[in-house]
Amino acid sequence: MKKFFVVGLLLLSIQANAEGGVSGHDGGHGVVCEVFSQGLKSKYTVQLLDLFEQASLDQSHSKLKVQSGGITSIRNLPRVTCKLLAEKQAVAEKLFGHHRELFAFNKACSLVKAIKLTDYIYETEDYGYLRASLPKACKLVQIANRMVTPNGESISIDYRIANYLGSRDLAALLLHEALHEYRGGQTTIEVRKYVGAVFSEK
Repeated sequence: MKKFFVVGLLLLSIQANAEGGVSGHDGGHGVVCEVFSQGLKSKYTVQLLDLFEQASLDQSHSKLKVQSGGITSIRNLPRVTCKLLAEKQAVAEKLFGHHRELFAFNKACSLVKAIKLTDYIYETEDYGYLRASLPKACKLVQIANRMVTPNGESISIDYRIANYLGSRDLAALLLHEALHEYRGGQTTIEVRKYVGAVFSEK
């Protein structure tokens, strides 16, 4: 029973024609880890893959804590997320100088309004190779999609993931999706490296 949460996420699927006119299925992947289990009760951590890989390189996984409430309980989400993105924009400029990707931070802030919680997620399988090995209690899962339709742009996040997703990971996820627009032609691996470097806690 304790594995149902993770297994359920891995089995999520949807027909590709459910939203007509979709022109983009950028995906965000995360690492779900079971950190506590007693009977039918379990606790999990969810970390954006970009940050998980960087934390492995930095050896800073001890800083990861179980989230309480997640993004569904943050009333001032735009202010919190955009403030964090502004701070990381300054970090990016310090690391890489003035570069085109800096515009992606403002784009990422604007994507806060495009977030919607859903019970289905497209499996994109575009993550390439992993830069860090997963612990036994962890699984790689699809946590979000960025879609562009005639009705506008949206960031769909699995509502079961949302309760475990912290504001730092949310800001990194939005930057990840925004970077695909400013880094056309680059692989998601290169995007993850950039996001990981900017959000590194080392």
